[in-house]
Amino acid sequence: TLDTWWKQQKEPLVSVVKIDTEGAELFVLRGGSEFIVRNRPAIVLEIVPKVLKIYPYGVNDLFDWFAGHGYHLSTLDGIPLRRDAPDTLWDSDSMFLAQPN
Repeated sequence: TLDTWWKQQKEPLVSVVKIDTEGAELFVLRGGSEFIVRNRPAIVLEIVPKVLKIYPYGVNDLFDWFAGHGYHLSTLDGIPLRRDAPDTLWDSDSMFLAQPN
């Protein structure tokens, strides 16, 4: 997991993380909870709702994870994302930014 790797590296300070795992982003986040809580990095990640369909979670689960860890989501252009974001927004972008509140 990300937590295991981070501890093996002697817990370096990390300010930015990019996650692009073809839909498995929530698994990475869950496996890096301690790392993320302790570092509070900005997180650039890919979210493609149609790719998430093969996983046991969806976009709202990502929103819940980030909200529960004190983060908000936006497009790379700074447009805030909400749970009820229109499908056209998801279709026009696939890379997003999660920042600590």
